[in-house]
Amino acid sequence: MLNELTSLIVTQFLSHLAELAFLFDLLLKSLLLVVIAKYYEKATSPFFSNSQKRNLWLTVLLLIGMLPIVALANHYMLNNVHAAPNLKLVTVLIPAEIVDMSISGKYYTTGIAKPLLTLYLVVLLIPLGRLVRSLKQIWLIHTKACFDTPPEVLKTLNRLRAELGIARAVRIATSDFHSSPMTYGTLRPTIVLPSSFFFDDKHLLENVLIHELGHIKRLDHITYIVCYLMAALNWFNPFVWICLKQLGLESEYACDNEVLRHRNRPTEFAGQLLSIARRGLEKQRHALACRAIITRGELSLRIDNILNNNIGLQQGKTHSSLFPGIMLFSLFVLTSSGKIFALGNERDYISEDLRLIYSEIPKYPESAILKGATGFVQFSFRVDEFGRIEPQSIVLRQSEPFLLFEESSLAALSSFVFAPRIVNGKRVATSNVQYTFEFEIRI
Repeated sequence: MLNELTSLIVTQFLSHLAELAFLFDLLLKSLLLVVIAKYYEKATSPFFSNSQKRNLWLTVLLLIGMLPIVALANHYMLNNVHAAPNLKLVTVLIPAEIVDMSISGKYYTTGIAKPLLTLYLVVLLIPLGRLVRSLKQIWLIHTKACFDTPPEVLKTLNRLRAELGIARAVRIATSDFHSSPMTYGTLRPTIVLPSSFFFDDKHLLENVLIHELGHIKRLDHITYIVCYLMAALNWFNPFVWICLKQLGLESEYACDNEVLRHRNRPTEFAGQLLSIARRGLEKQRHALACRAIITRGELSLRIDNILNNNIGLQQGKTHSSLFPGIMLFSLFVLTSSGKIFALGNERDYISEDLRLIYSEIPKYPESAILKGATGFVQFSFRVDEFGRIEPQSIVLRQSEPFLLFEESSLAALSSFVFAPRIVNGKRVATSNVQYTFEFEIRI
Protein backbone atom coordinates (compact mmCIF):
# COMPACT_ATOMS: atom_id res chain seq x y z
CA MET A 1 0.00 0.00 0.00
CA LEU A 2 2.80 2.39 0.95
CA ASN A 3 4.75 1.57 -2.22
CA GLU A 4 1.69 2.22 -4.36
CA LEU A 5 1.08 5.58 -2.65
CA THR A 6 4.74 6.57 -3.08
CA SER A 7 4.64 5.58 -6.73
CA LEU A 8 1.46 7.63 -7.26
CA ILE A 9 3.02 10.71 -5.63
CA VAL A 10 6.19 10.40 -7.72
CA THR A 11 4.15 9.94 -10.91
CA GLN A 12 2.01 13.00 -10.18
CA PHE A 13 5.12 15.04 -9.34
CA LEU A 14 6.86 14.10 -12.59
CA SER A 15 3.66 14.65 -14.56
CA HIS A 16 3.31 18.22 -13.29
CA LEU A 17 6.86 19.52 -13.48
CA ALA A 18 5.74 22.31 -15.81
CA GLU A 19 3.26 23.75 -13.27
CA LEU A 20 5.72 23.34 -10.39
CA ALA A 21 8.42 25.11 -12.39
CA PHE A 22 5.98 27.95 -13.20
CA LEU A 23 5.08 28.31 -9.50
CA PHE A 24 8.71 28.24 -8.39
CA ASP A 25 9.62 30.82 -11.04
CA LEU A 26 6.72 33.01 -9.88
CA LEU A 27 7.89 32.86 -6.25
CA LEU A 28 11.47 33.71 -7.23
CA LYS A 29 10.26 36.77 -9.17
CA SER A 30 8.12 37.87 -6.22
CA LEU A 31 11.05 37.45 -3.85
CA LEU A 32 13.25 39.51 -6.17
CA LEU A 33 10.73 42.38 -6.23
CA VAL A 34 10.37 42.34 -2.41
CA VAL A 35 14.16 42.25 -1.87
CA ILE A 36 14.70 45.19 -4.25
CA ALA A 37 11.97 47.20 -2.50
CA LYS A 38 13.39 46.40 0.95
CA TYR A 39 16.90 47.33 -0.14
CA TYR A 40 15.79 50.62 -1.64
CA GLU A 41 13.70 51.41 1.44
CA LYS A 42 16.67 50.88 3.76
CA ALA A 43 19.21 52.58 1.50
CA THR A 44 17.21 55.81 1.20
CA SER A 45 16.05 56.07 4.84
CA PRO A 46 15.33 58.60 6.36
CA PHE A 47 15.11 60.63 3.14
CA PHE A 48 12.31 58.45 1.77
CA SER A 49 9.11 59.41 3.56
CA ASN A 50 6.55 56.95 4.91
CA SER A 51 4.07 58.20 2.33
CA GLN A 52 6.56 57.35 -0.41
CA LYS A 53 7.28 53.97 1.19
CA ARG A 54 3.54 53.33 1.25
CA ASN A 55 3.40 54.01 -2.51
CA LEU A 56 6.45 51.81 -3.02
CA TRP A 57 4.83 48.78 -1.31
CA LEU A 58 1.56 49.47 -3.10
CA THR A 59 3.44 49.27 -6.40
CA VAL A 60 5.23 46.05 -5.42
CA LEU A 61 2.00 44.41 -4.27
CA LEU A 62 0.17 45.24 -7.50
CA LEU A 63 3.08 44.03 -9.62
CA ILE A 64 3.31 40.73 -7.73
CA GLY A 65 -0.47 40.32 -7.94
CA MET A 66 -0.37 40.75 -11.72
CA LEU A 67 2.65 38.48 -12.26
CA PRO A 68 0.73 35.22 -12.92
CA ILE A 69 -1.54 36.78 -15.56
CA VAL A 70 1.19 38.83 -17.26
CA ALA A 71 3.68 35.93 -17.22
CA LEU A 72 1.15 33.58 -18.85
CA ALA A 73 0.13 36.22 -21.41
CA ASN A 74 3.75 36.98 -22.32
CA HIS A 75 4.56 33.28 -22.55
CA TYR A 76 1.67 32.77 -24.96
CA MET A 77 2.53 35.80 -27.10
CA LEU A 78 6.27 35.16 -27.23
CA ASN A 79 5.84 31.49 -28.11
CA ASN A 80 3.03 31.88 -30.63
CA VAL A 81 3.81 35.23 -32.25
CA HIS A 82 7.57 35.53 -31.95
CA ALA A 83 10.41 33.14 -31.31
CA ALA A 84 10.56 31.47 -27.91
CA PRO A 85 12.15 33.76 -25.29
CA ASN A 86 15.73 33.03 -24.25
CA LEU A 87 15.64 35.04 -21.00
CA LYS A 88 16.33 32.27 -18.49
CA LEU A 89 18.59 32.79 -15.51
CA VAL A 90 18.59 29.19 -14.22
CA THR A 91 17.67 26.25 -16.44
CA VAL A 92 17.36 22.72 -15.03
CA LEU A 93 17.64 20.06 -17.71
CA ILE A 94 15.34 17.07 -17.38
CA PRO A 95 15.28 13.81 -19.37
CA ALA A 96 13.38 13.89 -22.62
CA GLU A 97 10.93 11.17 -21.58
CA ILE A 98 9.84 13.25 -18.57
CA VAL A 99 9.51 16.30 -20.80
CA ASP A 100 7.17 14.36 -23.03
CA MET A 101 4.97 13.60 -20.03
CA SER A 102 4.97 17.03 -18.36
CA ILE A 103 5.85 19.96 -20.64
CA SER A 104 4.15 18.63 -23.75
CA GLY A 105 0.75 18.79 -22.08
CA LYS A 106 0.02 15.11 -21.48
CA TYR A 107 -0.57 15.86 -17.81
CA TYR A 108 -4.06 17.10 -18.66
CA THR A 109 -5.11 13.50 -19.19
CA THR A 110 -4.41 12.66 -15.53
CA GLY A 111 -7.50 14.57 -14.39
CA ILE A 112 -5.63 16.62 -11.79
CA ALA A 113 -6.52 20.05 -13.23
CA LYS A 114 -10.08 20.07 -11.88
CA PRO A 115 -9.14 19.03 -8.30
CA LEU A 116 -6.42 21.70 -8.23
CA LEU A 117 -8.89 24.35 -9.38
CA THR A 118 -11.36 23.18 -6.75
CA LEU A 119 -8.68 23.41 -4.04
CA TYR A 120 -7.73 26.91 -5.18
CA LEU A 121 -11.35 28.11 -5.04
CA VAL A 122 -12.02 26.49 -1.65
CA VAL A 123 -8.99 28.16 -0.04
CA LEU A 124 -9.89 31.44 -1.79
CA LEU A 125 -13.22 31.43 0.05
CA ILE A 126 -11.40 31.88 3.39
CA PRO A 127 -9.93 35.38 2.77
CA LEU A 128 -12.99 36.42 0.77
CA GLY A 129 -15.19 35.35 3.70
CA ARG A 130 -13.13 37.50 6.05
CA LEU A 131 -13.60 40.48 3.76
CA VAL A 132 -17.36 39.97 3.48
CA ARG A 133 -17.60 39.63 7.26
CA SER A 134 -15.61 42.84 7.63
CA LEU A 135 -17.89 44.76 5.25
CA LYS A 136 -20.91 43.48 7.16
CA GLN A 137 -19.36 44.66 10.40
CA ILE A 138 -18.82 48.14 8.96
CA TRP A 139 -22.41 48.25 7.72
CA LEU A 140 -23.71 47.40 11.19
CA ILE A 141 -21.52 50.11 12.73
CA HIS A 142 -22.77 52.59 10.13
CA THR A 143 -26.47 51.80 10.63
CA LYS A 144 -26.24 52.10 14.40
CA ALA A 145 -23.89 55.10 14.51
CA CYS A 146 -25.04 58.49 15.80
CA PHE A 147 -24.38 61.38 13.39
CA ASP A 148 -25.59 64.06 15.84
CA THR A 149 -22.15 65.65 16.18
CA PRO A 150 -21.51 68.79 18.30
CA PRO A 151 -21.05 71.92 16.13
CA GLU A 152 -17.59 72.68 17.56
CA VAL A 153 -16.40 69.21 16.52
CA LEU A 154 -17.70 69.74 12.98
CA LYS A 155 -15.98 73.12 12.91
CA THR A 156 -12.68 71.53 13.92
CA LEU A 157 -13.16 68.78 11.32
CA ASN A 158 -13.81 71.23 8.48
CA ARG A 159 -10.84 73.39 9.47
CA LEU A 160 -8.45 70.43 9.46
CA ARG A 161 -9.96 69.10 6.22
CA ALA A 162 -9.19 72.45 4.55
CA GLU A 163 -5.63 72.44 5.93
CA LEU A 164 -5.01 69.00 4.47
CA GLY A 165 -6.51 69.96 1.10
CA ILE A 166 -9.40 67.47 1.16
CA ALA A 167 -12.24 68.70 -1.06
CA ARG A 168 -14.68 65.87 -0.31
CA ALA A 169 -17.21 66.24 2.46
CA VAL A 170 -16.35 64.13 5.49
CA ARG A 171 -18.92 62.89 7.97
CA ILE A 172 -18.25 62.19 11.63
CA ALA A 173 -20.24 59.92 13.93
CA THR A 174 -20.06 58.14 17.27
CA SER A 175 -20.71 54.46 17.94
CA ASP A 176 -21.01 52.07 20.88
CA PHE A 177 -19.93 49.14 18.67
CA HIS A 178 -16.29 50.15 18.14
CA SER A 179 -13.77 51.08 20.79
CA SER A 180 -11.21 52.82 18.57
CA PRO A 181 -11.49 55.68 16.05
CA MET A 182 -11.89 54.31 12.53
CA THR A 183 -12.49 55.47 8.96
CA TYR A 184 -14.43 53.90 6.08
CA GLY A 185 -15.87 55.00 2.76
CA THR A 186 -14.34 56.60 -0.30
CA LEU A 187 -16.97 58.74 -2.06
CA ARG A 188 -18.62 59.62 1.25
CA PRO A 189 -15.87 59.05 3.83
CA THR A 190 -16.92 58.71 7.44
CA ILE A 191 -14.93 58.97 10.65
CA VAL A 192 -16.43 57.00 13.55
CA LEU A 193 -15.38 57.79 17.12
CA PRO A 194 -16.27 55.61 20.11
CA SER A 195 -19.10 56.99 22.25
CA SER A 196 -16.70 57.16 25.20
CA PHE A 197 -14.40 59.52 23.31
CA PHE A 198 -13.33 62.60 25.27
CA PHE A 199 -14.44 65.48 23.07
CA ASP A 200 -13.30 67.97 25.72
CA ASP A 201 -9.66 67.10 25.04
CA LYS A 202 -9.04 69.38 22.06
CA HIS A 203 -5.49 68.11 21.43
CA LEU A 204 -6.63 64.49 21.38
CA LEU A 205 -9.55 65.32 19.08
CA GLU A 206 -7.36 67.19 16.61
CA ASN A 207 -4.69 64.46 16.56
CA VAL A 208 -7.25 61.74 15.94
CA LEU A 209 -9.01 63.72 13.21
CA ILE A 210 -5.72 64.56 11.45
CA HIS A 211 -4.75 60.88 11.49
CA GLU A 212 -8.09 59.75 10.07
CA LEU A 213 -8.14 62.54 7.48
CA GLY A 214 -4.73 61.31 6.36
CA HIS A 215 -6.32 57.96 5.46
CA ILE A 216 -9.10 59.75 3.60
CA LYS A 217 -6.64 61.96 1.71
CA ARG A 218 -4.70 58.93 0.41
CA LEU A 219 -7.84 56.85 -0.32
CA ASP A 220 -6.58 54.13 2.03
CA HIS A 221 -10.05 52.59 2.40
CA ILE A 222 -10.54 51.55 -1.24
CA THR A 223 -6.80 50.98 -1.72
CA TYR A 224 -6.67 48.41 1.06
CA ILE A 225 -9.78 46.60 -0.19
CA VAL A 226 -8.37 46.33 -3.72
CA CYS A 227 -4.99 45.17 -2.42
CA TYR A 228 -6.60 42.64 -0.10
CA LEU A 229 -8.57 41.21 -3.04
CA MET A 230 -5.32 41.02 -5.02
CA ALA A 231 -3.66 39.17 -2.15
CA ALA A 232 -6.65 36.83 -1.79
CA LEU A 233 -6.48 35.87 -5.47
CA ASN A 234 -2.77 35.13 -4.96
CA TRP A 235 -3.19 33.38 -1.60
CA PHE A 236 -0.58 30.77 -2.57
CA ASN A 237 2.12 33.48 -2.77
CA PRO A 238 3.45 34.44 0.69
CA PHE A 239 5.23 37.53 -0.65
CA VAL A 240 1.98 39.26 -1.60
CA TRP A 241 0.85 39.00 2.05
CA ILE A 242 4.18 40.45 3.19
CA CYS A 243 3.58 43.43 0.89
CA LEU A 244 0.01 43.85 2.18
CA LYS A 245 1.20 43.95 5.79
CA GLN A 246 3.95 46.44 4.92
CA LEU A 247 1.47 48.60 2.99
CA GLY A 248 -0.87 48.79 5.99
CA LEU A 249 1.97 49.63 8.35
CA GLU A 250 3.42 52.37 6.14
CA SER A 251 -0.07 53.85 5.76
CA GLU A 252 -0.33 54.16 9.54
CA TYR A 253 3.18 55.64 9.75
CA ALA A 254 2.28 58.23 7.12
CA CYS A 255 -0.86 59.29 9.02
CA ASP A 256 1.07 59.48 12.29
CA ASN A 257 3.66 61.69 10.61
CA GLU A 258 0.83 63.92 9.38
CA VAL A 259 -0.14 64.47 13.03
CA LEU A 260 3.45 65.21 14.04
CA ARG A 261 3.89 67.70 11.20
CA HIS A 262 0.89 69.66 12.46
CA ARG A 263 1.62 69.47 16.19
CA ASN A 264 5.20 68.13 16.50
CA ARG A 265 4.60 66.59 19.93
CA PRO A 266 5.66 62.96 19.55
CA THR A 267 5.60 62.10 23.28
CA GLU A 268 2.08 63.48 23.68
CA PHE A 269 0.74 61.64 20.61
CA ALA A 270 2.40 58.35 21.66
CA GLY A 271 0.75 58.68 25.07
CA GLN A 272 -2.62 59.31 23.42
CA LEU A 273 -2.31 56.14 21.36
CA LEU A 274 -1.57 54.16 24.51
CA SER A 275 -4.55 55.78 26.23
CA ILE A 276 -6.88 54.79 23.35
CA ALA A 277 -5.48 51.25 23.43
CA ARG A 278 -6.10 50.89 27.18
CA ARG A 279 -9.71 52.01 26.81
CA GLY A 280 -10.79 49.29 24.48
CA LEU A 281 -8.22 47.45 22.34
CA GLU A 282 -8.95 44.20 24.19
CA LYS A 283 -12.62 44.35 23.15
CA GLN A 284 -12.04 45.48 19.58
CA ARG A 285 -12.41 43.26 16.51
CA HIS A 286 -10.53 44.96 13.72
CA ALA A 287 -12.44 45.19 10.45
CA LEU A 288 -10.32 44.48 7.38
CA ALA A 289 -12.20 46.92 5.17
CA CYS A 290 -11.67 49.96 7.40
CA ARG A 291 -8.67 51.76 8.81
CA ALA A 292 -8.77 51.79 12.62
CA ILE A 293 -6.36 54.03 14.51
CA ILE A 294 -5.26 51.16 16.74
CA THR A 295 -4.63 47.54 15.79
CA ARG A 296 -3.03 45.06 18.15
CA GLY A 297 0.00 44.09 16.08
CA GLU A 298 0.94 47.62 14.99
CA LEU A 299 0.81 49.53 18.30
CA SER A 300 4.40 49.01 19.48
CA LEU A 301 5.83 49.55 16.00
CA ARG A 302 3.92 52.81 15.57
CA ILE A 303 4.94 54.18 18.95
CA ASP A 304 8.57 53.36 18.14
CA ASN A 305 8.18 55.17 14.79
CA ILE A 306 6.60 58.20 16.47
CA LEU A 307 9.28 58.53 19.15
CA ASN A 308 12.34 57.73 17.02
CA ASN A 309 11.47 58.88 13.50
CA ASN A 310 12.98 62.28 12.68
CA ILE A 311 10.09 64.07 11.00
CA GLY A 312 12.22 67.13 10.43
CA LEU A 313 14.41 65.23 7.98
CA GLN A 314 11.36 64.08 6.02
CA GLN A 315 10.15 67.65 5.68
CA GLY A 316 13.35 68.55 3.88
CA LYS A 317 14.71 67.14 0.65
CA THR A 318 13.55 63.60 -0.05
CA HIS A 319 14.35 61.13 -2.80
CA SER A 320 11.98 61.06 -5.73
CA SER A 321 9.37 58.31 -5.81
CA LEU A 322 9.71 58.15 -9.60
CA PHE A 323 13.02 56.26 -9.70
CA PRO A 324 11.98 53.21 -7.62
CA GLY A 325 8.71 53.05 -9.53
CA ILE A 326 10.50 52.98 -12.90
CA MET A 327 13.08 50.51 -11.55
CA LEU A 328 10.47 48.11 -10.23
CA PHE A 329 8.36 48.35 -13.37
CA SER A 330 11.41 47.67 -15.57
CA LEU A 331 12.32 44.68 -13.44
CA PHE A 332 8.72 43.50 -13.63
CA VAL A 333 8.67 43.72 -17.45
CA LEU A 334 12.01 41.89 -17.70
CA THR A 335 11.11 39.05 -15.34
CA SER A 336 7.57 38.58 -16.63
CA SER A 337 8.79 38.31 -20.23
CA GLY A 338 11.51 35.86 -19.28
CA LYS A 339 12.11 33.29 -16.57
CA ILE A 340 14.37 33.13 -13.56
CA PHE A 341 13.83 29.38 -13.25
CA ALA A 342 12.91 27.12 -16.14
CA LEU A 343 12.94 23.49 -17.17
CA GLY A 344 14.89 22.54 -20.27
CA ASN A 345 14.38 19.64 -22.67
CA GLU A 346 17.62 17.74 -23.12
CA ARG A 347 16.74 17.30 -26.80
CA ASP A 348 17.25 21.04 -27.28
CA TYR A 349 20.91 20.86 -26.23
CA ILE A 350 23.98 19.28 -27.81
CA SER A 351 24.46 15.94 -26.09
CA GLU A 352 26.47 12.72 -26.19
CA ASP A 353 24.89 9.41 -25.28
CA LEU A 354 26.11 7.11 -22.54
CA ARG A 355 28.78 4.68 -23.82
CA LEU A 356 30.17 1.50 -22.29
CA ILE A 357 33.98 1.68 -22.48
CA TYR A 358 35.01 -1.26 -20.28
CA SER A 359 33.26 -4.52 -19.45
CA GLU A 360 34.05 -8.06 -18.37
CA ILE A 361 32.46 -11.33 -19.44
CA PRO A 362 30.85 -13.08 -16.47
CA LYS A 363 32.17 -16.45 -15.42
CA TYR A 364 29.92 -19.30 -16.51
CA PRO A 365 28.87 -21.09 -13.29
CA GLU A 366 30.12 -24.71 -13.08
CA SER A 367 26.72 -25.87 -11.84
CA ALA A 368 25.15 -24.46 -14.99
CA ILE A 369 27.74 -26.16 -17.19
CA LEU A 370 27.09 -29.53 -15.55
CA LYS A 371 23.36 -29.10 -16.11
CA GLY A 372 23.83 -27.77 -19.63
CA ALA A 373 21.72 -24.78 -18.61
CA THR A 374 21.43 -21.57 -20.60
CA GLY A 375 19.67 -18.31 -19.76
CA PHE A 376 19.99 -14.59 -19.17
CA VAL A 377 20.03 -11.97 -16.42
CA GLN A 378 18.82 -8.39 -16.86
CA PHE A 379 19.67 -5.52 -14.50
CA SER A 380 18.73 -1.84 -14.33
CA PHE A 381 20.95 0.70 -12.60
CA ARG A 382 22.06 4.33 -12.44
CA VAL A 383 25.35 5.57 -13.84
CA ASP A 384 26.76 8.65 -12.09
CA GLU A 385 28.39 11.63 -13.82
CA PHE A 386 31.80 9.93 -13.54
CA GLY A 387 30.69 6.83 -15.45
CA ARG A 388 30.50 4.46 -12.47
CA ILE A 389 27.51 2.31 -11.58
CA GLU A 390 25.95 3.24 -8.24
CA PRO A 391 25.79 -0.13 -6.36
CA GLN A 392 22.65 0.77 -4.39
CA SER A 393 20.79 1.49 -7.63
CA ILE A 394 21.22 -2.01 -9.11
CA VAL A 395 17.88 -3.80 -9.48
CA LEU A 396 17.35 -7.32 -10.84
CA ARG A 397 14.73 -7.02 -13.58
CA GLN A 398 14.57 -10.55 -15.02
CA SER A 399 16.42 -13.81 -14.56
CA GLU A 400 16.07 -17.14 -16.33
CA PRO A 401 16.52 -19.59 -14.72
CA PHE A 402 16.04 -17.97 -11.35
CA LEU A 403 19.10 -17.63 -9.02
CA LEU A 404 21.50 -19.45 -11.32
CA PHE A 405 23.45 -16.70 -13.08
CA GLU A 406 22.89 -13.71 -10.77
CA GLU A 407 26.07 -13.95 -8.67
CA SER A 408 28.49 -14.13 -11.60
CA SER A 409 26.57 -11.40 -13.45
CA LEU A 410 26.79 -9.02 -10.49
CA ALA A 411 30.52 -9.65 -10.19
CA ALA A 412 31.02 -8.74 -13.85
CA LEU A 413 28.68 -5.73 -13.66
CA SER A 414 30.67 -4.20 -10.77
CA SER A 415 33.66 -3.75 -13.08
CA PHE A 416 31.79 -1.87 -15.84
CA VAL A 417 32.96 1.63 -16.73
CA PHE A 418 30.99 4.06 -18.91
CA ALA A 419 31.72 7.28 -20.70
CA PRO A 420 29.06 9.44 -19.01
CA ARG A 421 26.31 11.19 -20.87
CA ILE A 422 27.15 14.82 -21.73
CA VAL A 423 24.44 17.47 -22.07
CA ASN A 424 25.24 21.08 -22.97
CA GLY A 425 28.92 20.47 -22.26
CA LYS A 426 28.37 18.97 -18.80
CA ARG A 427 28.59 15.38 -17.59
CA VAL A 428 25.29 14.18 -16.13
CA ALA A 429 24.11 11.03 -14.40
CA THR A 430 21.86 8.59 -16.26
CA SER A 431 19.05 6.68 -14.60
CA ASN A 432 17.25 3.47 -15.60
CA VAL A 433 20.15 2.06 -17.64
CA GLN A 434 19.52 -1.58 -18.55
CA TYR A 435 22.00 -4.34 -19.40
CA THR A 436 21.38 -8.01 -20.17
CA PHE A 437 23.90 -10.84 -19.71
CA GLU A 438 23.26 -13.88 -21.93
CA PHE A 439 24.58 -17.31 -21.04
CA GLU A 440 24.90 -19.91 -23.84
CA ILE A 441 26.97 -23.07 -24.11
CA ARG A 442 28.70 -23.07 -27.46
CA ILE A 443 30.25 -26.25 -28.85
